Amino acid sequence: MFAMPFAAEFHKMAVKETQVFQKVTIANQFYEELAFINMYCDQEDCDCRRATIFVDDLCGKFTIPLAVISYGWEPLSFYKKWGPLMDNRTLKNFKGPAIDWGHQQSNPHPDFVALFKKQLQDENFKQLFPQQYARYKNRIGMPLPSDIEADLGLDLPCSCESGKIFGNCCNRKRNFWGRLIDKFLP
Repeated sequence: MFAMPFAAEFHKMAVKETQVFQKVTIANQFYEELAFINMYCDQEDCDCRRATIFVDDLCGKFTIPLAVISYGWEPLSFYKKWGPLMDNRTLKNFKGPAIDWGHQQSNPHPDFVALFKKQLQDENFKQLFPQQYARYKNRIGMPLPSDIEADLGLDLPCSCESGKIFGNCCNRKRNFWGRLIDKFLP
């Protein structure tokens, strides 16, 4: 599974929706600006319903994320069905939020997960994940299961601030090269 930033398909939305924290201290380290960069699986046939969040130091010199968090928003029963061979510990980390040890990271400190969990108390932040997931998966061509189609929010105002609804704005925009590649490559 490869994760791609939500911004790769929805740049204007991602700029508006990315969580940025000013002047934060984590594990005795001061950061001028931290950001949660939301990423989603780029496989059309994978319905994992989880995000990989890169914790990025926007003012630092790091070329790799400070930490990588795995977060699934569905009930644990969904992930048990999705990955029936995973043991309970793996399932718990898969659902998250938890440090995702499968990625290179410079400071995988539990305080980053604590900051993320604190943000999840905000319903608007929490709702971003299923909505971004549905929009991203729809954009890359995955047929959406009926239970997540509503998360697309086709009738909601587009968060790129165009004044249009999402269904008539960023949902329709796909660059020329992306459409051409889809048409001619299997």
